[in-house]
Amino acid sequence: MATCLYALIDPVAQTANIASAGHPPPVVASGDGVTVVQLDPGPPIGIGLDGRDRETTVELRHGASLIMYTDGLIERRRESLEVGLWRLRDTIDPYLTAPAQCDHLIRGLRPDVLEDDLCTVVVRIESVASSLGR
Repeated sequence: MATCLYALIDPVAQTANIASAGHPPPVVASGDGVTVVQLDPGPPIGIGLDGRDRETTVELRHGASLIMYTDGLIERRRESLEVGLWRLRDTIDPYLTAPAQCDHLIRGLRPDVLEDDLCTVVVRIESVASSLGR
């Protein structure tokens, strides 16, 4: 069994279609704040299919970052996942570049003793016009 988070990002429409198979929810960070994406996750891979469409679409405006991570970043023994999500939200700096955000989160949230995998993926939406040389 394994969890999975899948995101299909459309930088022109400034949206991300996200589906989760038992994985912790991603976070959207921008100058307006940090929001945990509300998902209806399906079961982990290997558990079986229930046939429901569980895709969620989120808006990713210019300057926003979609932050995805493994559960090892937020989970701690004898602590609820909610506490870990709040710690994540408090650590995010919405103005950092994607590589700097990854480094910042790993440095700020890495437990003293690694008991699980630890990974972050950050996608920051920049202006499509500027990326096309306009």
